[in-house]
Amino acid sequence: MDFEAEDFIISLTERMDKYTDLVDTITVDIATRVIIKGKENIHQHESEGLYGRTASRDKGKRNEQIEAMIEI
Repeated sequence: MDFEAEDFIISLTERMDKYTDLVDTITVDIATRVIIKGKENIHQHESEGLYGRTASRDKGKRNEQIEAMIEI
């Protein structure tokens, strides 16, 4: 992993701190595709603030994952 990608991941992790009650894991694939796996009912919280769109907007359904394309 190059220095720029490592800085990006650290920055992303720090920004996600406010979502710790909502987010289980963050997976970065080649530092361009970020998959954020949410806990139940994440869409009822600040899901639009999570670097992308929710996988499901229906109330009561579980969001399996949120995907976002990140340019670094």
